[in-house]
Amino acid sequence: MPDALAQVATGVRRSRRQLHTTSNLYRSRISALLAVTSRTPSYSLRREDVADRTLVFTLKRLDEMRTESEIQREARDRRNDLLSDYAKIVQRALLVPWDGVKVADPGMRMADFARVATRIGHGLGEEMRSLTDEVISRIRLSQNRFATEEDVLTTLLKFWLTRHKPVVDGSMDLGSVANEGRPVTTAELLPELNAIAREFDFRFQAGTPESLGRRIRNMEAALRQVFEIESDHGRKGTTWIFRFAPDTEDYEEF
Repeated sequence: MPDALAQVATGVRRSRRQLHTTSNLYRSRISALLAVTSRTPSYSLRREDVADRTLVFTLKRLDEMRTESEIQREARDRRNDLLSDYAKIVQRALLVPWDGVKVADPGMRMADFARVATRIGHGLGEEMRSLTDEVISRIRLSQNRFATEEDVLTTLLKFWLTRHKPVVDGSMDLGSVANEGRPVTTAELLPELNAIAREFDFRFQAGTPESLGRRIRNMEAALRQVFEIESDHGRKGTTWIFRFAPDTEDYEEF
């Protein structure tokens, strides 16, 4: 499912056998806009390469319940006003030259969306221009938070940072400083995270130092919303230093 979501969001072409032929293939482009709703989003939705292709909307429970017929009637009654506003927005957006659109966050993965949204915002005036640039900049933050909110690796690192450095026999040296700021190689970090995972019965999927290092690198942008990360890539592997980011909330509970 995670691979399928990422592929649909990217707009890949899918190969299918042409009907009534033996080996002829045709390729069709996926052009649908996919919306996924979930009360408890799973790892499939929170995987970093799916999250950074996603517009995240967090909804709260309605204070007042309305019937579907009432909502539909309101939309019908305001249809002319809605279409008129839509036409005006399109007209004003077209006044902004496409080549002159500068996206606030050029590194955002949804480049097409960012350019279209920026063009519309800039066409609606200076106040909306500033608001659009702020929204574009905050989308990446919402994606990163969504990816790490219930991520097992993020949770294990929070536990690990408040633990003390292990000694030779595998126990914890309670006289030493906690792991925050401690240089550790990927090979050293893996068994310590695995021990915490076993202690709290977490399912942790990184079975080798290489897979753990790859996962950290893939999630690094999202992890930086929670941790300050330093890395040194040497001949003996990567050495990491993790610290809680200054604005990390509620990590003391670990």
